[in-house]
Amino acid sequence: MKATHDDTTFTLTGEIWSATYPLEELPKWLRFYRARKAKFPKAKGASEPTVATLEALAKELGVEFSPSHPLIKHIGYNPGHQRSTPAVHPAKEMAAPDSHPLNLGNAL
Repeated sequence: MKATHDDTTFTLTGEIWSATYPLEELPKWLRFYRARKAKFPKAKGASEPTVATLEALAKELGVEFSPSHPLIKHIGYNPGHQRSTPAVHPAKEMAAPDSHPLNLGNAL
């Protein structure tokens, strides 16, 4: 797995696919792949290279990303802050975006 970037986008390149996304979507994709890792433990680490690549890219760019537990940062955990609006349920935000490289749409 490899990630490259320019001023506005980043590109993930796997063995048989590549996809380019806006830089501001980096945290969203990191959450998505971390959730895959947690949701599908029988996949035996299939998402780990992608998660590691996205974490390295986020670190290189100085993008803040959530800690190991994907829900803590997602719901805005801050022990000294009182939330004024309800948190979005993670499952509703974690649905695979249409731009995901594995989304075949109605092709099947």
